[in-house]
Amino acid sequence: MDLSEITIKDIALLLKITEENLAKLSEKAPHMYYIREMRKRNGGIRIIEAPHTSLKKIQKILLDQLFSGLSYDPILFGGKGSSTKKAVRRHTRKALVITLDIKNFFPNVKSHKVKKMFIRRGAKHDVADLLTRLVTYKNHLPQGAPTSPCIARLILNPVAIHIKRVVRSVKARIEPSIWVDDIIISGPKGLKRLKKTLISIFNRYDFQIPEEKFKIMPDNQEQVSLGIRLNDGIGVPSSYLQKYKAECKKLGASSKRCQGMKAHIRNLQN
Repeated sequence: MDLSEITIKDIALLLKITEENLAKLSEKAPHMYYIREMRKRNGGIRIIEAPHTSLKKIQKILLDQLFSGLSYDPILFGGKGSSTKKAVRRHTRKALVITLDIKNFFPNVKSHKVKKMFIRRGAKHDVADLLTRLVTYKNHLPQGAPTSPCIARLILNPVAIHIKRVVRSVKARIEPSIWVDDIIISGPKGLKRLKKTLISIFNRYDFQIPEEKFKIMPDNQEQVSLGIRLNDGIGVPSSYLQKYKAECKKLGASSKRCQGMKAHIRNLQN
């Protein structure tokens, strides 16, 4: 599927509003967000830019009826029916696991990148401009909109294809996968020689990989990605188990916090 046949009138019909109201909405959309903080599992804070209810409803329609039909490379995970377990399963029991984290990914996916992606998918300039305004906030991709994970995959699709082309040129079995802005690559221990090449690929597409976000994990140490232990199959990282025990000792095993952590552990073990 591409966007070449889609017109602004089609989008208005899809959203069940007039073209005039659609134009007004697109003017207001980049400002229809509120900010909240969400605690990460590792204790850090993630800033969530969430759309107001009316805009969120519009974005969900666009996601379900338009964006979800756009193709992307199968090494890009995070879509409907996907999970972190599926994203990392190919990286279990490997001699070496490398993880990369793109620096400030969502703030660095600027509106012009989103518009360029829509045009590359066949959209006319007026349609690309409209869609971009409906899914971006303050000139970037918001972390909190229902459309953002899908847009992220579409933005990273050329990167994924480039990575696959490079790893296939190496005469060894190397597995890559990408979960939003987290990249996992596994294979033989010689894989670490690709470090500079991998970083240069992301730099070429205007993304930065900080040195501290590039982790090389041989099989003689705990290999963890997306909060999942990989050494002997899908498992629970030792750090999470320690945190779970500490939380239960502090709050009690029946506390909501401990019950939630217990459910997460069961999910990884099943």
